[in-house]
Amino acid sequence: MNFSRLLIGLFSVSAVSSFIPSLTPAAKAVCMTLDVSNQIAVHSRDRKANQVNNSNQHIDPDCYNNTSVHTGTQTYVGSGNADQVRNSTQILGPGQNPTGVKGPNIQIQVPVQVDVPALP
Repeated sequence: MNFSRLLIGLFSVSAVSSFIPSLTPAAKAVCMTLDVSNQIAVHSRDRKANQVNNSNQHIDPDCYNNTSVHTGTQTYVGSGNADQVRNSTQILGPGQNPTGVKGPNIQIQVPVQVDVPALP
């Protein structure tokens, strides 16, 4: 009878411990890269806009608890041709993962290109 009470007590402590932050380790797992680029060109109707965004992201398979965020904005307003070229490289290396659990790494690219041939 005492063994079943001990077992129930241990189960109760383990169930409640997940709700107490000091008893629950922080969640740290994957690595993440985020690249947000804005290229805006407002130019003459008879001209062209050349907008190129080269974004390279590399995350080592053993990466742990690391984040890289790149943002860039290019704006052109004028009567000529708009040439906008952006190069971005993000590299995250390995880390010391004390858990031994590997999760999927996250790579996000948000390229925004706005071409407005509106000026006379």
